[in-house]
Amino acid sequence: MKSVSQFTASLVLMLLVALFASGCGVLNPSPSTPTEIPNLLFTQAAETIMAQISKNVPTATITPTPGPPTNTPVPTFTYTPTATFTATLVPPATGTATLSPTVTPTIFGVEALSDDFTLTDTGWPDEEGANYSMGYYDFAYQIYVKVPLAPIYSVRSWYYDDVSLEIDAQRRIGPDDGYLGVVCRFNTEKTDAGTIATYYALVISPDGTYTIFKFKGGTLEALLEGTAVTGAINGSDQFNRVRGECFGNTLRLYSNDRLLGEVNDNEYDAGGVGLIAGTRFEGELDARFDNFVLLSP
Repeated sequence: MKSVSQFTASLVLMLLVALFASGCGVLNPSPSTPTEIPNLLFTQAAETIMAQISKNVPTATITPTPGPPTNTPVPTFTYTPTATFTATLVPPATGTATLSPTVTPTIFGVEALSDDFTLTDTGWPDEEGANYSMGYYDFAYQIYVKVPLAPIYSVRSWYYDDVSLEIDAQRRIGPDDGYLGVVCRFNTEKTDAGTIATYYALVISPDGTYTIFKFKGGTLEALLEGTAVTGAINGSDQFNRVRGECFGNTLRLYSNDRLLGEVNDNEYDAGGVGLIAGTRFEGELDARFDNFVLLSP
């Protein structure tokens, strides 16, 4: 700063000398040409002064203002849904159905037993479980299936090898693919998993289909299944006269006196008889039965 002050004083002194010299010229009686100070000289002097001032001013150090913190990306979580279990009903091998559009009565022995269910003490099971109920109801016999994929049977201790079973069967409410019919050659056997049943079931469905099942190892196996000709099975909530014949190795199924089909199987040769109702993919099937007849050779 001292050198700046000295320089400034020198400049001021030079200016005063110039002004004094100019003033002395005014007092001179003889005219003279005024001396101009070029603008360039003033400009250079001013630039020199500013340069000197700037040179001696401490240089400011600019500290950058901290900016907002940088966010660290949060890892993206990808949701993997849990595998959904879907029950799949795998149909067994389909047999060849023998269809007849005409009435085909079969002469098969004599009537051995009959029941119109007007009495409620004729020996049929009357019970209720978590998934079903069965018993005498409104002058008929009822099997109610509450859950899907459930065959519910009601059997008697009558033991036959060759037998014909007839029943009026009605789907009162429930799915069209629910099935109802008769059971023959029913037995139980002990396994590591407990006591299980074995039997044949001959059934129809309101949707016009029919099946001859074999129940073995806790599984229903379709020995024969198909679709009946038009008019052989009444739909909706109408009654159908179902007849199942178990004679030797041959199993025959009829609906309203029309032969739906037959199949051969020799695994079960004798056992109890009864009624059955079951569901496939929907529950809440109310099946009603009336006018049971058993024929034997």
